[in-house]
Amino acid sequence: MIIHHIGLREIPCGGGIEKNVEEISRRLAKKHKVLAYIRNSNMSSFKGVSLVQIKSLSSKYLETPIYCLFSTIKACFSNCDIVHYHALGTAPFSFLPRLFGKKTVLTIQGLDWKRRKWKGFGRIFLKFSEKCSLAFPNELIVVSMTLKDYYSDKYKKKSFFIPNGFSNESFRKGLRNFHGLRKNSYILYVGRFVPEKGLEYLIQAYKMLDTDKKLVLAGYPSYTDDYARYLKRISSKNVLFMGKIKNELLRALYEECSFFVLPSEVEGMSLALLEAMGFGCRVLVSDIPENKELVLGYGLTFRFGDINDLKDKMEQILEAKIISLESRQEVMSYIAHNFSWDSIAEKTEAVYCSLLKNR
Repeated sequence: MIIHHIGLREIPCGGGIEKNVEEISRRLAKKHKVLAYIRNSNMSSFKGVSLVQIKSLSSKYLETPIYCLFSTIKACFSNCDIVHYHALGTAPFSFLPRLFGKKTVLTIQGLDWKRRKWKGFGRIFLKFSEKCSLAFPNELIVVSMTLKDYYSDKYKKKSFFIPNGFSNESFRKGLRNFHGLRKNSYILYVGRFVPEKGLEYLIQAYKMLDTDKKLVLAGYPSYTDDYARYLKRISSKNVLFMGKIKNELLRALYEECSFFVLPSEVEGMSLALLEAMGFGCRVLVSDIPENKELVLGYGLTFRFGDINDLKDKMEQILEAKIISLESRQEVMSYIAHNFSWDSIAEKTEAVYCSLLKNR
């Protein structure tokens, strides 16, 4: 098969969508021809996946539509069999390749119109995109059972549940004593600095703790520079903003943290949470359905937006001191057995094959 992917910023070292495509594509590239349209890299290939850079405007509202339009035009006039779109905002373009005899697939990582950073036209466009996702692509993939139930209950729409995955083979062995941090000396958050992640609640709850552990925030804003500046204003000197962290350093942060916190109000299936659990971290997450679905009994939850409850749960974990080796291995085994990238690649390939079997 010849498979093209649309909806990415960069490979490697992108966000959750990029990680998903990177892991699936490099596995399928051993048997098929795989190409990804990207925005922020001059690389021509990565681990067997061809990369094509598409220029776009640096605009919160126009960057993705312009990129998707030009990527789609290229895909339409190529010899590809499958055009795989990623993220809700790409859905309006997924009918065009079908006019040229291509099959299209859309993977939804979350209901983006719920995210606080989108207002006005952006939210209207994303709600329109949700309607497009019902009819425009040939097949729909969702990364959580919560999303699958949403489409089934609200629209009676069939979708394939194929989650995100984890493999520690994707991370080189981590460096130690990064920025002077010692093992078990800090609490960790990994992800974008966007309002729907609830970082202001985490910072406020942390400042209420009586602890010498630091709070490490590893990530970057996404057209949310004002929000990132606000977070720094309300922080104390023990809150460390680390910026974007690459694989080997990220592994070290996961492996040596006291525990990992995800206070988000909107998720699809958090790749950072998967990674934290895959490395055996203790985890504390907001009680939204997407987080509870993943954590099950392997971590603590707190009431979203309740700063006092978040602070109380953080204290509970700190009082427990360290996680036992047996508990760590149990969490790692749960992730390894249920969220293998090899299995996820096979399930994605099966969706492609089902579309082409009658051709």
